[in-house]
Order: sequence, then structure tokens, then C-alpha cells
Amino acid sequence: MQTALDHLIADGVVAPLIAVFIDPRDPATGANRRAEHYIENTDFADFVADELVPAIDAAYRTEARPERRASLGTSLGGVCATYLGVERPDTFGNLAIQSPAYWVAPDLFTRYATAPPSGLRVALTVGTFFDGGDAARNMRDLFAAAGYDLAYLEVNEGHSWGAWRAQHDVVLGHLFPGIVFPSNEDSGAPRRLVLDAFPNPSATATTLRFTLGAPSPATLVVYDLLVREVARPRDGTLGAGVHSAQVGTLPPGVYVVRLATPEGTATQRFVQTQ
Repeated sequence: MQTALDHLIADGVVAPLIAVFIDPRDPATGANRRAEHYIENTDFADFVADELVPAIDAAYRTEARPERRASLGTSLGGVCATYLGVERPDTFGNLAIQSPAYWVAPDLFTRYATAPPSGLRVALTVGTFFDGGDAARNMRDLFAAAGYDLAYLEVNEGHSWGAWRAQHDVVLGHLFPGIVFPSNEDSGAPRRLVLDAFPNPSATATTLRFTLGAPSPATLVVYDLLVREVARPRDGTLGAGVHSAQVGTLPPGVYVVRLATPEGTATQRFVQTQ
């Protein structure tokens, strides 16, 4: 995560921020207490909001306001992040929720359906493979109905660290946006294109993702190391925003994908395993 944040901040996708990680393991025995802490535990929520957050604010140069503070979690941690948003909106005004295991806390749907307006900003991601997609979509709809500032991303991935790591540009970029690159019309300077490939390496299909600043033609071409074209997952005009495409399973090897648009070009290497 430290490496991912360094790159996201350096690329201007995410603003400089302080990331605080809470180890769920018992310091004496090493037992993982995430199931105890993360599933609607009021004591844990109060510890984070009333003890940990003030300690961080006292020790670092923070912007000590709910709208500048987020809770991020995956799986059961996504349940915890959701819970903190409805239990302690006085502390957390932003929620980053990845692959939430909502089946362990079904009453969260009722709480959000009846919660008073709070102005939350939410980034919610989920995979399509055995990742609780129906429950995540239901919560997405509740967030949208409440008028929250919502970014939602659904990818052809499963419940994995590789998927979650690859989504941080969308998740943190929505909650803590970095430098806004000027458009061609504004300054004449080309906008920097970023092309991601995940999972990487991959034993199955590889997902490619990129963002366009304006509607424009875009071509994605995949080459092998002999510079032979092996796939062309995108070739046409696309709208502004985040786009994704999949490359089907290829023979094992190293491949290079090239994105070409009027804004410029970007390349990315990925590895196909057995």
C-alpha cells in the first residue's frame, strides 16, 4: 500500500495524505480479532473515533474535519467502514468500501435507509466473481437514493488483494483527488494518460483500465515480445471517464499493451502465467 500510495500521489491521482493502519491481531497471542472488531462493534468504533483519531490529530498536521477523513476497508473491513459511516459520521465523512461482506451485517441496509442526511462521500467497489455483488449493488442504490457523492466500480475480479490494490486510483482518487491535469483546450499541454493492467501477473483474463479527459477515439492494442498484434480490445470513440477492457487468456509470456488517443499514448506491460 505504501508503494501504491507513493505512485498515486506522484502521478497526481491522489492528494498527499496520511494513512493509518490498525492491526487487528492480539499483540499478546497473535490471534486475528477482525471478526470481533469489524462487525458493528460499538466499542471498536468509539476507540477509533474517540481515542485513535484524536491521537493522530495531535501528533500530525492533519485537517481535523470529518469531510477530510476517510475509513477504508476490504471484506469485513468494508463492513466496518460502512458501519463507521452511519455510527460515527461526526468523525468520518468519507467511506472507501471494497468487496464488503454485507451478509454478516444485514441490518446496515435498514440503518442507511432510515439514516438522517449526512453528506457522506462514498467510493464502493465490488467484483463479479463470488464477491457479494447483489448486496453491494443494493447498498449502492441506498447511497445514491440518499444523495451521497458516490463513485461505484464493478470489475470482473474476485475477492482478492490484487483486485483491491488495483482499484485505489478510483477509490482514493474520488475521495482525495490530486492534481487536475488541464485539458488540451485549457493549456495546449497533453493530459497524462495512465494505463493499468490487473491482476498482473494473471493466470486468467487481464483487465485494462484507463481514463479519458474528454470523448475521443481510443485504440488498445496488445503485442507479444516479437511485436506481433495478439489482441485489440478497444478501437473506437469512447466518452470521458474511466474505461475498462478485458484481454482473454493468452499463452504464457510477457505482453505489452499500447493505448493511443488524441491526448497521447500510454503503455503497460503484463505477464500471462499458466
